[in-house]
Amino acid sequence: MYEQNNHPFGSQTHEEYVYVGQYHYENAPIKIGRTRNFSALFRGRNQGGANFRIFRTWKVKSSWDTEKVIKQALVADKTTLAGTNSTELYNPAKGIQYYITAIEGLL
Repeated sequence: MYEQNNHPFGSQTHEEYVYVGQYHYENAPIKIGRTRNFSALFRGRNQGGANFRIFRTWKVKSSWDTEKVIKQALVADKTTLAGTNSTELYNPAKGIQYYITAIEGLL
């Protein structure tokens, strides 16, 4: 269902990727998202001097796989940031490795 892959930073692809990332500041929520263009992802997330890091990526074969992982499987761990429209944010107390393991178990 997925292929472990080195992410093609700096390029736009036709493949879709799921990623686990986090801003580099204390207690930042964990972001689980999808992208086809890592350049645009970093350009948007790093505006204003932010330091967004991606810890793991998976190439998925379809959007359905992505939606299954993001929207259904981890729904109990979702969190929000006050005053933002951010989605796919998850509890930082559980740690990055928890979410990486959870996603690998689903894919």
